[in-house]
Amino acid sequence: MVPKVAARGRSFKGAGLYYLHDKKAETRERVAFTHTENLPTRDPDKAIKCMAWTTMWQNEIKARSGASTKGRKLTDPVYTYSLSWHPDRL
Repeated sequence: MVPKVAARGRSFKGAGLYYLHDKKAETRERVAFTHTENLPTRDPDKAIKCMAWTTMWQNEIKARSGASTKGRKLTDPVYTYSLSWHPDRL
């Protein structure tokens, strides 16, 4: 198994395209499975949209929950890591 933590980023769409699709293609043949945690969906495309929506509406979500909207704004909300195995080890 080869774990890899990527640098923090700003684009959920870019991270999704990188991790879920073959390079310069729209297929997912190289991705055997995905897993989400603490999200209302297991579908990776919907999960990406959910995380992006949460980031875009963070002030509204905080205000409705009664939390303070002051403080530093999150500038790099995307945190990703991947686990890779050799195909013979699956």
